[in-house]
Amino acid sequence: MNCYELLQEVKNIKNFKSDNELAEFLGVKRQSINGIKKGGGFSNDIAIKVAEITKRSLSEILIIREIQGEQNEKIRKAWENISKLSGIAASVAMACILSSSDVEAAGFSSVSTLSCYTLYEVF
Repeated sequence: MNCYELLQEVKNIKNFKSDNELAEFLGVKRQSINGIKKGGGFSNDIAIKVAEITKRSLSEILIIREIQGEQNEKIRKAWENISKLSGIAASVAMACILSSSDVEAAGFSSVSTLSCYTLYEVF
């Protein structure tokens, strides 16, 4: 997923026929959409709109933007790891929310209080 694909998702959800309509909706010039299409990122204001329209978390949108825009390979890998960790954290959080019978029904042997506490301490 990249910034342009996120904008295409917004375009599809809003049933826009052209990038001009998308640009107008986002409050930017058509050239800005072209820049994003060529690998550029978008502003925080656009990130917020994208999150609201796509029903994705703002954190996910910002991570995608940072991964795409980062030139330093080590920093980009760090952002990719943060992205993976946030997915793992969401899975553990869901397991912590489930009742113990739901956890067992889902195929987990148990989810300890320690795991939930560790998740809280890490994130």
